Amino acid sequence: ALFAEKRRNEPAMKGDVLADIGIPSRAASPDGTRQVYSLFRFADVHAVLRDGHAFSSSLLLEHLGKFLGRIITGLDGAEHRAVRGLLQPAFSPAALKCWRTDIITPIAEHLIGSISARGRADLFGDVFIPFPVQAIYRIIGFPDDPVAIDRFAARAVSILCAVQLDPAGVEEARRQAAEAVQGILSETPALIAERRRQDTGGLDLISSLVRAKFEGEALTDAHIAQFVVMLLPASPGTTTPPLPNPLALLL
Repeated sequence: ALFAEKRRNEPAMKGDVLADIGIPSRAASPDGTRQVYSLFRFADVHAVLRDGHAFSSSLLLEHLGKFLGRIITGLDGAEHRAVRGLLQPAFSPAALKCWRTDIITPIAEHLIGSISARGRADLFGDVFIPFPVQAIYRIIGFPDDPVAIDRFAARAVSILCAVQLDPAGVEEARRQAAEAVQGILSETPALIAERRRQDTGGLDLISSLVRAKFEGEALTDAHIAQFVVMLLPASPGTTTPPLPNPLALLL
């Protein structure tokens, strides 16, 4: 309802709509002096995202970039195209079909089955949070280990919580985010080495990146680990929040 009202009456709003509803702004500058605008119409948003000359994504590096490095969502121009080109084969139609059959559907069926037996559920906690976290964990290529999945989820949330409104909690939040990144960086090399030895042609992200070439050169273990870290906050950050909206409309 809020966005519908904005589209009608204030499609280009001066200020950050996230800050207005109590969510930390990722567009504001550290000193608070940057003027931020929020767009609500599809055509306007589409035009901005397609115009890398007039509008840059680099401000995302001011916050998440401190922990995740040069994440793809914060890159522009040739650098963005190069990173996207390396990642694109990992998201091929064959990979997507395999993920749907072998990863996504079984996870969904398990979660729905567990709440079906109870007859009631908190859908946000029982489905919307664990579903994308478990999916991205398996898609990256981590082993099927419930304890490790919980640890992965906690690390992803730590990254997201590093950007917050409470000045008193910023230092501790950033410490936890940095710790989460280091945890992933320390665990990933062993998996990369295993994929290099096996060379099975697997469709998980790590296997795909092991096979990837950039300007004729294979990616180093450090580069592959950085790609994995880049995806760490993707599940709770971009997938969990929108899920309740379509379900509310469906119900």
